[in-house]
Amino acid sequence: MLHAGARFNTTDIRKGIYGMSEASAPAPEQILGQAVDTYTDVYSLGAVLYRMLTGHRVFRGKTQEEIIQQHLQAPIPSLTLWRSDLPKELDNVIARAMAKEPTQRYLHPAEVANAYHQIVAPHDMQRVPFFIAPTSTILSEQSQGIHSGSGERAKSRDVQSMPISRRRALTFIAAGGGVAVAVFAVAVFGKNYLVGNTSPANTSLASTPVANATGASSKEQVLAHTSDIPLNSAKAFPISGHNNPGLIIHLADGRFVAFDSTCTHAGCAVNYSQQDKLLECPCHGAIFDPAKNAAVVQGPAQTPLASLKISVHADGTITKG
Repeated sequence: MLHAGARFNTTDIRKGIYGMSEASAPAPEQILGQAVDTYTDVYSLGAVLYRMLTGHRVFRGKTQEEIIQQHLQAPIPSLTLWRSDLPKELDNVIARAMAKEPTQRYLHPAEVANAYHQIVAPHDMQRVPFFIAPTSTILSEQSQGIHSGSGERAKSRDVQSMPISRRRALTFIAAGGGVAVAVFAVAVFGKNYLVGNTSPANTSLASTPVANATGASSKEQVLAHTSDIPLNSAKAFPISGHNNPGLIIHLADGRFVAFDSTCTHAGCAVNYSQQDKLLECPCHGAIFDPAKNAAVVQGPAQTPLASLKISVHADGTITKG
């Protein structure tokens, strides 16, 4: 059983990630050297889909260990960090495909593709859904893999007959870029929302004319609208040339502030906690207070988050500067 906050033996982890890099997208059980099965393929396929939709890997970090901990413990970042034009239901598809606990994922990679198409093209009669074996057959194969012994791979025929297992191939595809990812993902998912998405695309963040009465110039980039950010909440927006987004936070006192979400300790993206009203790093536990210019509250970070200048106008638009 995998669970958040657990501590893992570094030696065991190293066995599970041998031959992988900081860019790989291994499932938690794969990292830990535990038995793997079709659920592991589902995890990697979820990572492929995330990358093809956003142009970004699911998790990023400066070291392999940082990314390992994110795959083991951190929640999947919402697609809305990078794009606002996607159906919200896709977050649920990827979150289920990349659940930390294998049995909480889809039973088969084909289910991921079918679920995706059901959301993005429900009336597409030309596409034939992938065939999925009866549930009893899949569960039987899964149980053979799960109970095949601690740290051993499931000895299914397809794994034995291939020089490199399909799940490791999927892991490397999830890590790769350019043609490999594009060809694979388009073949599996089709073209809906995928083609050309090699960089963040957020139509709500385009340069939008702002009336002179607001005090803004006629073509300032609108990052958000005040109505989109209730009190004690946050909204992400892309930062050009940065892997992690910026965050606009609506503080309890009514002020709007913005920060680069990149943790100053190790570069992971922090998340805003509505309950604690703090910015928290999922990698090493650094916590920052947005009401105090993102000062460090606890954890290993030594410096505050980088502050970003924003302007709030009379019409409710929030722009840079």
